[in-house]
Amino acid sequence: TAQAIALNAGNHTVTVTDKLGYQTTCNITVGQPNAALNATAIIVNNNNCVGCTNGSITQTISGGTSPYTYLWSNGATTKDLNSLSKGTYSVEIKDYNGCIINYTYTIVESGIALVKTGTFNDSNSDGYAQAGETISYTFSVTNTGNVPLNNVVITDPLVNIIGEPIATLAVGSTDTNTFTASYVLTQTDIDLGKVTNSALTTAKDSDQQDVTDTSGTALDNDTPTIVTLLQNPSIAIVKTNDITVGENGCASLKDGNIVTYTFSVTNKGNVSLHAVAIEDLHDGLSTIALQSGDLNNVGILDVGETWLFTATYTVTQTDVDNGQITNQASVNGTAPDTTIVTDQSGSSTTNNDPNVIPICNTASIAITKDGIYQDTNQDGIPNLGDKIVYNFVVKNTGNVTLTNVSITDQLPGLVISGGPITLAADASDSTTFTAIYPITQTDINKGFVYNLAIATGTPPSGPNDNVTATSTDPTPCLTCPVNEQCSTCTITEIQQNPSLEVIKTATVSSNNQTTDVYSFVGDIINYTIVIKNTGNVSLQNIIVKDPLTGLNTTNDSFNLSPGGYKEFYQTYTITKEDLAKDSVINIANATGQDSNGNPIPPASGTVTVEKASVLGCENIVVHNAFSPNGDGINETFVIDGIGDTTCYPENTVEIYNRWGVLVFDTTNYNNQTNAFDGFSRGRTTISKSSGLPTGTYYYILNYTSVDLGGNIQTNRKEGYLYLTR
Repeated sequence: TAQAIALNAGNHTVTVTDKLGYQTTCNITVGQPNAALNATAIIVNNNNCVGCTNGSITQTISGGTSPYTYLWSNGATTKDLNSLSKGTYSVEIKDYNGCIINYTYTIVESGIALVKTGTFNDSNSDGYAQAGETISYTFSVTNTGNVPLNNVVITDPLVNIIGEPIATLAVGSTDTNTFTASYVLTQTDIDLGKVTNSALTTAKDSDQQDVTDTSGTALDNDTPTIVTLLQNPSIAIVKTNDITVGENGCASLKDGNIVTYTFSVTNKGNVSLHAVAIEDLHDGLSTIALQSGDLNNVGILDVGETWLFTATYTVTQTDVDNGQITNQASVNGTAPDTTIVTDQSGSSTTNNDPNVIPICNTASIAITKDGIYQDTNQDGIPNLGDKIVYNFVVKNTGNVTLTNVSITDQLPGLVISGGPITLAADASDSTTFTAIYPITQTDINKGFVYNLAIATGTPPSGPNDNVTATSTDPTPCLTCPVNEQCSTCTITEIQQNPSLEVIKTATVSSNNQTTDVYSFVGDIINYTIVIKNTGNVSLQNIIVKDPLTGLNTTNDSFNLSPGGYKEFYQTYTITKEDLAKDSVINIANATGQDSNGNPIPPASGTVTVEKASVLGCENIVVHNAFSPNGDGINETFVIDGIGDTTCYPENTVEIYNRWGVLVFDTTNYNNQTNAFDGFSRGRTTISKSSGLPTGTYYYILNYTSVDLGGNIQTNRKEGYLYLTR
């Protein structure tokens, strides 16, 4: 044959004959290698790398005769292959002698994927996370390679994994039940708003190589598992005070009282708060100071923690006038995510009601009225023209300011000056209001002036709530009769001075002549009797009796006002018996009652008409009334004839007041340079500077006279003298 195969090694002869029969012979030597052609390989698989091209086949060729040629199933002609993905690779190896061997290699890949899922367990179902609540983790492990995995385990730095290792995890298998874990939330987690975590799974592949994966949210990633925790930053402030409200629903406070406020700030949310600050715009509030609550002293308001602050406030009169102190504080804090939370203070953490202190708003007023009699003309006797000056003290006895404080008084004729004013609580005013009242005769007749004043003030609530008070007397008259219908009246006593005077004068009608002495039987004495009210009260039921003339008004009594008078004209005819006497003495008496019906001291008037004893001399006539009031009329006590020293060489005059006190005495009285003008001059003087008061006095006139024979005779006249001004 043209080809010889399976020749043994050695020398061989080959003869070739052609068609024509020609032959040629060749010597052929067949050689033999030391060993048969062979190949070994080191396989590097894609361990722990699914989808990678990290595989390689590194061959070692022996035997046969080099050089060798290679033809791979992927068309490669190199001895070794690199960057191989998983799969089967075949190679034909041919040596120099044409010997061929074929090999098939398999590149495998191992891979594992861990998916970690976290679920927040809202144990109290409030929708928010709290420290102590949990996250449940589940783990899904998948063999993503093409070789089984052995001894699959999971580790997690955050939690303890529950579940035994998986002995074998087949290709493409997923395990979701073997491994679980639970994590207890901390406040730090909630402040962060999330829990971020990764787990690690490890297994052995067919090459006993470690196959690992960091957990992800899907098979194809290693994204950490994030469980979002819903944050609920919240803060609450409660403002309270230390004031006790009584059963009447208000507190008894006044200007200057101190209120202590307590501010309770609570973290009601689920995250810590920092930069906590209270704002209170209440004017006059002291610095708000932290007292307690920051247990760890870090300046962070922990969840559920309550801080206590205090501040003080001084009550003002404006507060009292307003009837309440209303105030509200606010607080703010910053959450970990910089969210600022605020709250308005309330009475509890669930409301924002302002803090209100109701103040017992008591409006009241008091007034005292003191009346002082004023002797306007300084005559020592109350009479028309005199006044009562009233002083008022108004006091705000409540705890609120009173405005438009005024005084009214119903006493006719009284004029109040001053006001209106404003009175602070507990304040008094004693200077603003005064009143002057001109006393009337009716007042003098009563002997007392009864009077009430009314004080009115307007509280802050307005004029519809005006307060009033009726006056009382701070210095009451303890001896004055109390008016049952006016027990608190101010009583001003008016000193009563009931006084009645009988002024009696006489003239003599003798021989168609008017004289002051009688000489003959039948001479007529003409009496003028003046009954005068010389006191300061009206007099009633006045009765006048004159026995000599027969005057008697018992059945015809009359009344007299102060200063009033009534005149009576009576006559008496001289008898023989009268000529045997030196004089005719006539006395008239008057009685009466004051305006209250009380008897007054009786009065009498005496006039003496003398028998003529000195011929050619003017008769001594004593005038028993004069009025030294400066009007130029009847200014001095006049004794007719006393200045004639030829007829009446010497005289002495003594004048006594109604109490028997000598108020005037002199010698050689002459009606001019030596005369009684209403001023006291004598051994005893009374009211010398201001003159003697109106009243009845008693005079004694001792004088000498010369008779027809030139003999000196001693004479005496005496009687009542009425002084009026």
